[in-house]
Amino acid sequence: MILEEAFKSVSTQRVKEIYDEGISILITHMGTERAEEFISLLSLSANDYTKWHQNLAEEITPERFTEIIEESERENPYRGNAKII
Repeated sequence: MILEEAFKSVSTQRVKEIYDEGISILITHMGTERAEEFISLLSLSANDYTKWHQNLAEEITPERFTEIIEESERENPYRGNAKII
């Protein structure tokens, strides 16, 4: 799968930063309780969610996916305080 290939080179630190940023965005825009509900729903329906995004992922080349990530990082630099535990 294209997304799996794109993420093979992502460091553990970068994964932590992405995770922390995503959680922060969810909590900021949805509140803690709704963010937890959303994450639970994704976890419970992971197969459906994956299938739903599979066609989108197949339409994006690994190079384009990397470009999208780099553009997003430039436009939205990480400003969190990630800690690896």
